[in-house]
Amino acid sequence: NNILEAMFSGGFKRFDRRIIERIAADDENLEKVKMNGKRVDDDRLARLSEVLSHNTSITSLHLSNNNIGHEGIVSLAHALHQNLHVEYIDLSGNNIGNKGAAALADCLQHNNISLISLDLQNNGIEDEGAAALLSAVSTNSTIHSIDLKGNAIQSSLLSKIDEALNRSKALFEAEVVYFAPSPAKKDHDLA
Repeated sequence: NNILEAMFSGGFKRFDRRIIERIAADDENLEKVKMNGKRVDDDRLARLSEVLSHNTSITSLHLSNNNIGHEGIVSLAHALHQNLHVEYIDLSGNNIGNKGAAALADCLQHNNISLISLDLQNNGIEDEGAAALLSAVSTNSTIHSIDLKGNAIQSSLLSKIDEALNRSKALFEAEVVYFAPSPAKKDHDLA
């Protein structure tokens, strides 16, 4: 199965070890980790992030409705500086706040070239954290979507983020077209 979904029948310690082992093994069949609403906290995310930094198969992390704060996000952002394969992260319903948003923004601004979509709904992010994200999306051409619903962010700032994301999408699409291979020439075209 290409999805690792959290099931706690064996308790946290057994489960944590199993998750960490599968991610550390870099199982090419494992593309998604789903741990929505499974009481993931900063410590568990730090352990997961440690092995995620070297993983090349996981493209999607689902960590919504947990107990993740800014400290856990700092660990995740550090892992994402090294991991160039994760494309989608759902962190909705946590409490990463401005410090967590700033850590993700730093990652987007400086190293991450793979993340396409980030769900940060209902995370206690305010204008300060949104401003950091705006700065990051202005310089990152791979991020196309950041969902910030349910945060205390001024609508004018949300509009600026949306505009920057739209520019990023347009630039990415232009790069894809520009770098697309030319149609192969047939032998009779070579004369």
